[in-house]
Amino acid sequence: MPSSPVVCAAPTAARRTSESLQERYLPEVIAGRRLIGISITEERAGSSLAETETTAKLDDGYVVLSGRKAFTTGGRDFGSFLVMARFGGTGVRGLGGVIVDTETPGFSVERTIPKMGGNAIEEAAIRFDGCRVPADQVLAPGDPQSTSGFKLMMQAYNQLRCGIAAICLGVAQAALDEIGTHLTTRHQSGVPLASFQGLRWRVAELAADLEAARLLTYRAAQLSDALGFPTQYETALAKLAASRLAVQAADEAVQMLGWRGVAREFPAERRYREVRGWTIAGGTTEALLEVVGARVLRHYAPDADTGNGHRPSPP
Repeated sequence: MPSSPVVCAAPTAARRTSESLQERYLPEVIAGRRLIGISITEERAGSSLAETETTAKLDDGYVVLSGRKAFTTGGRDFGSFLVMARFGGTGVRGLGGVIVDTETPGFSVERTIPKMGGNAIEEAAIRFDGCRVPADQVLAPGDPQSTSGFKLMMQAYNQLRCGIAAICLGVAQAALDEIGTHLTTRHQSGVPLASFQGLRWRVAELAADLEAARLLTYRAAQLSDALGFPTQYETALAKLAASRLAVQAADEAVQMLGWRGVAREFPAERRYREVRGWTIAGGTTEALLEVVGARVLRHYAPDADTGNGHRPSPP
């Protein structure tokens, strides 16, 4: 599924770089000759990006990167990565993003990481050992006194979440299709399984949740901020709804298909393995719940009053 990191990195390059850098990367990406991944997660920091330890130091027209990243999608298969690194500062202040080509001296893939699903594309631990990159490959400058670089990286990340939500919609639809075919063609006690009310209601719940997640994803894809990126709140809702639904639908397919659900000769068991990681990748369920909850509760905070007795519109 290489499209997801590319969805995040390539538009960032298109909006934030010099024309020479755009000419270098974008034709290659569009033609499918170069895949650009995104490298953010670290072993210790996990979802807490404020604890990012990979450093980026300016040195005579170059940026020198040092550190390690974990669970980087693309591994040895991608040609470049958009890397989050610390230009100084503490917390999320000073974080920024740099495009690093895999052939750059000092870049290495330490190991690949087998997963329960998604093994058609590598997950890898990568290392930057004094990796010197031309300074014009900084896409999101990190300022030790500002969170601007971090915010830009997260704006770009919203596109990744839209892509994941769309993938999850497809998985959920495939699971529902398989369930529907099974229930209408498989007979028990002389009647189709679809004649049992309990099973029909479970299908109805899946169908309703699928339509809701689809609408949230379409809305997130249509809305954009000043830089043309999808907005945080809407993409968090879409990714949250679609990824949880995909896991639920895949699980329901395994259960309703009985032994066919766990047998390797049928697609249901693979679908469950493939989709399970999407509630983690691109922002965990818990992290997205935090984004949504904080945004909603800001509406009810005492200082949200506009001064005339009215509160701003809900998110």
